[in-house]
Amino acid sequence: MKITRHADKRLRKRTGVKRSAVTKMARKALTDGYTRQDFSGSLRRYLDALYYHNESANNIRVWGEKVWIFHDFTLITVLDLPQRYKNRANGIAKKDSADD
Repeated sequence: MKITRHADKRLRKRTGVKRSAVTKMARKALTDGYTRQDFSGSLRRYLDALYYHNESANNIRVWGEKVWIFHDFTLITVLDLPQRYKNRANGIAKKDSADD
């Protein structure tokens, strides 16, 4: 897994983690994060817009109220999930953990 300098800077700024935790968080987001196909409705349309806006972003994950944008296994950037979608994303995560 690779992390761009831009992604490193954005992740540390938006989450407040130390540089030593960046790789661990990115790996966790990649393995445990939800893909855009896991969602529907307006959240899915939002994620689709991000996907089509940046053609190299072929792997978008939602994890920890953040949108993680990857190109294959390279983290490009991390965005905050808009407030109106946070409840829906958290609901999917709770539903999924209850199924386990």
